Amino acid sequence: MNNVGFGTRLGAVLLDFLIVGIPFNIIQILIFGPGAYDANDPAYYQALPFSLLVGISYYVGMWTFADGATIGKKILKIKIVKNDGSPLTFGSALGRYFAYLIAAIPCALGLLWVLWDKEKRGWHDKMAGTKVITA
Repeated sequence: MNNVGFGTRLGAVLLDFLIVGIPFNIIQILIFGPGAYDANDPAYYQALPFSLLVGISYYVGMWTFADGATIGKKILKIKIVKNDGSPLTFGSALGRYFAYLIAAIPCALGLLWVLWDKEKRGWHDKMAGTKVITA
């Protein structure tokens, strides 16, 4: 099982955004208004916990209970596993989710790291002890 490169991983993220992200954003605007995306609007801070809860539920849930793959990853036939090849537990999936957020902070450098890393692993993979492989 080979580690999956940046292009395929990005494709899975884009599919997830189309299938899950766009509908979620529409629902969030219907609930909190367009201010949910403006840090100068109080609605932004009301929507933030909702957004975090939905993100955790989707990603951690899929990584834990759907064989390590979101819908986008399933379509592209890839999945996330621990470094030893075993499936993610709830704890390891939750840790990876927060590591993913940290890796995105410095201009997404930790996510782009997959492009240069010989093992095709981003900072979030390294922090969480995971890798993305063909399913």
